[in-house]
Amino acid sequence: MLPALQHFAQELSRRRVVRVLVAYVIGVFGALQGLDIMVTRLDLPAAWMRWLVLLALAGLPVAAVLSWVYDWTSAGVVRTAPAQGRTQPAATQQRAVIFLALGLLILALGWLAVRDARYRTARARLDEAVRLADSGKLAESLALALDVEKAIPATPALDKLWPEISRVIAIETTPPGVLVKARLYGAPDSAWRTLGVTPIAAARVSVLPSQLRLEKASFVTAERGLWRYGPFQIKLTADLLPAGSVPDGMIAIPGGTMDWVPLVGLENVMPGDVSPIFMARYEVTNAEYRRFVEDGGYHRPELWKEPFVDGGQTLSFTQAMARFRDRTGRPGPSTWSSGDHPEGQQAFPVTGVSWYEAAAYAAWAGKSLPTIYHWARAATTWASPEMVPHSNFNGSGPVPVGASAGVSGYGVSDMAGNAKEWCWTGDGGNRYILGGGFSEPIYMFNDADAQPPFERGPTFGFRVAQSPQPIRAELLAPLQRKLRDYSKERPADEASFRIYAGLYGYDKTPLDARSESVTELDRWRIERVSFNAAYRGERMSALIYTPKNVPPPWQVVIHFPGSGALHARSSAEVGTNTFSYILKSGRALVYPIYKSTYERGDGLASDNQDRSRRYRDHVLMWAQDLSRSLDYAETRADLDSHRIAFHGVSWGGALGPLLTAVEPRIRAVVLVSGGLEFQSVQPEVDPFNFAPYVRQPTLMLNGRYDFFFPVETSQRPLFNLLGAKAQDKRQIIAEGGHAPPQDLLVKETIDWLDRYLGPIADRSQAVR
Repeated sequence: MLPALQHFAQELSRRRVVRVLVAYVIGVFGALQGLDIMVTRLDLPAAWMRWLVLLALAGLPVAAVLSWVYDWTSAGVVRTAPAQGRTQPAATQQRAVIFLALGLLILALGWLAVRDARYRTARARLDEAVRLADSGKLAESLALALDVEKAIPATPALDKLWPEISRVIAIETTPPGVLVKARLYGAPDSAWRTLGVTPIAAARVSVLPSQLRLEKASFVTAERGLWRYGPFQIKLTADLLPAGSVPDGMIAIPGGTMDWVPLVGLENVMPGDVSPIFMARYEVTNAEYRRFVEDGGYHRPELWKEPFVDGGQTLSFTQAMARFRDRTGRPGPSTWSSGDHPEGQQAFPVTGVSWYEAAAYAAWAGKSLPTIYHWARAATTWASPEMVPHSNFNGSGPVPVGASAGVSGYGVSDMAGNAKEWCWTGDGGNRYILGGGFSEPIYMFNDADAQPPFERGPTFGFRVAQSPQPIRAELLAPLQRKLRDYSKERPADEASFRIYAGLYGYDKTPLDARSESVTELDRWRIERVSFNAAYRGERMSALIYTPKNVPPPWQVVIHFPGSGALHARSSAEVGTNTFSYILKSGRALVYPIYKSTYERGDGLASDNQDRSRRYRDHVLMWAQDLSRSLDYAETRADLDSHRIAFHGVSWGGALGPLLTAVEPRIRAVVLVSGGLEFQSVQPEVDPFNFAPYVRQPTLMLNGRYDFFFPVETSQRPLFNLLGAKAQDKRQIIAEGGHAPPQDLLVKETIDWLDRYLGPIADRSQAVR
C-alpha cells in the first residue's frame, strides 16, 4: 500500500498540471487574502472580492489545459515526455490528478466564497447597525455591531460607529478575578451580557445608561450604575466584601470624600470624609412595621431615644404616644386602621409615620436612620434623569417595594418616589425627609426637603441603615440651609436694570420654522414645531397646544415648567396636568423646549442658581428661548399675539420675574409655587434685581408650608418687590406645601386670565 502511494505521489510531483494548479491555487488564495484585508481595512467595495473570485474560476480551465497538454521549451511547444524508464500513466490516473487539483482549488475558492458571503452579511448587518443608530435605537445598534465585530473586527465604518453607540470601560476590582456583567438600565427583565473577568482593560458598554453586576464566589455581589453623561472611556474600581460581612437585605455603600451634597439647596455644603454604610435595599414595609407594633413598640420608652419637641414644647412619652394613632385610634401609622395596614399591602412601604416612629423602629431593629450624606451617596441623585422615569411618581399611591425599575447606582430600590424617607439629620426644628413621594413632582427626588418630626403625611416612610464603624459627630449634627436675608438686600436701580436687560437682546434672524408633527386629542391639538434658536446656530422646538370647540385666534399662554424638565430626556414625556385647565378655558398654550430640558439636555441637572458663568449663560438662553417662541407665535394668524400671558410653575415661578421683566410682549403673569431662591448668583441673572421692573399684572399662588420658598423669607419678599400696581398684583397662600390645591389653581388662574386678557365667550363648550 505504501509503495503505491509513494508511486502516486511521484507521479503527481512530475506532472506539470499538478505543479501549475497548486501554484495557481496558492496564488489565487494569496490574492484573495490580500484583497480581503484591503476591503476590510480600507472599507473598499465588497464587489471587488466577488470579481476576483469569478476571474479565478474563469482562469482555472485555461491554466489546467495549458499545463497538462503542453510544455514550453526553447524549441517551441511540445508534448510532455514520460520520464526515463517509466511508462505513461494510465488515463484514470491522469484524471485523478486533474480532479484532485480541481478539488483543491474548488475547496479554496469555496472557502473564500463562504467567507465572502459572511463578509457581505456582516456588511449588511453593519449598514443596519448604522441605520439603527441614526434612528436613535442605540441599544439595538450596539448589539448588531458587537456581532459584526466578530466577522470584521476593524473597518472605518465600524470605527466611526463605536463612539455613537458605546463607551469603553476599564474595570479593576479588589480582589481580582471578578466576573462582570452588564445590561441596560431600567430593563430588569433583559439578559446580562458578560464583559469579562477583572482586571478588564477595555470592554464595550452601551452609551445608554447601564447597570453592572460584579460577582465572585465567597464575596458579596455588587452593582454599579453607568449614566448617560460621561466620557467615552471610563475607569471603574470596586472593592467586594467577603460573604457574610454585609447584613441580610442591605447593600454596602462605600465611603469616601464628599466635596458637596448632591441635593438642591445643599450643594455648597462640604461634608468631607463620609464613612461607609450598609443601606437597606428596600423601604421598610407594612409587614415589617407590623412586627414592631406587635412587639409592643409603642409601649417601650427605651426605643424612643430623642426628646419629643413640638414648637419649642417638650412632650412626655404618654403625650407623644397619644399622637401616634391610626384612623381608628389604635397605635400605628396614620394610614392604618384597627392597628393594621390595608389588606393585601404587606409588601408596600409603610407610610403615615413620623420621624419619631421611624427612629424608634430603627432602634428596635438594631439599625438607625441614615444621615442625609449617606442617603444622598446611596441614592446617586445625580442620576435622576435615568432613575426618575423608572420610579413611582404615578400620583395614585405606593407600589410594592422593589416593583419599580428605578434603582440607584448601587442597586438600592425606590430611593426616588414611592415613599419619602426620613433621615437622621435635622434642620432647625425639622428633620430631613428625602426622595419624594408617589404623589409629588419628580424634582422632589433631587430637592432637600425637611418637615416637622411629628408630621405623618400619607407619603412619609423610611428605610434603615447600619454603620460598620462610628460616624463622625459632624455628620450627625443638624444642618441648616444657608439663606439669603432679603430684608437686608436692595435690588438693582433702574439704570443697572437697563444694562442687565440689554444682555437679553438678540438678532431676530429668520426662524426657518417647520411643523414636525400634529397629534389630535379629544379636547385639544398638539403641534410640534421647530425653528432657529437665538444662539450658537442651534435649533429648538416648541409644543403648541390649541383648544377645540373655540374658534381662533386664541389667546396665548406661554409656559415655563418645573425643574422636572431638567431630569426628563424626551418631550414626549410632557404631561398636561399642570396646565390642562388653561386649555379647557379656551386658550392656546406654547410650551418651549428650553435649553437643558428634555432632548436638549446638556448635563445641567439642577435648577439651583449659582455664581458660575455656566449658570449665567443658561439663564440668558432660557430667556431667549422664551422670546424666540413668541417670535414664532407672532407668525401665526390663529394665535393672538396681542394677548399673551406667562405661566411659570416652581422653577418657572422662581425665574418668572426675570423672564417677564425683559419680555414686554407679555401682558399678564401667573407664578405658581414660586419665590426668591437663597443662593448667591451673578446680579445680571438674579430675579431679585428684576422683580421691581415686572410691570405686568401678576398673580402668585403659594403654599403656606413650602420648604423651598418659605412664606416670610422668600414668597413675601418677592411679592412686595413686584413692580405692578397694588390693584394689579395678588398673592394667595393656601394651606399646604409646595403645590397649592388644584381647585384653587384652576379658579384663580382662569379668573386672572379672564380679567387681564379678556374672557373666552365659548369657554363652556371647551370645558365640556
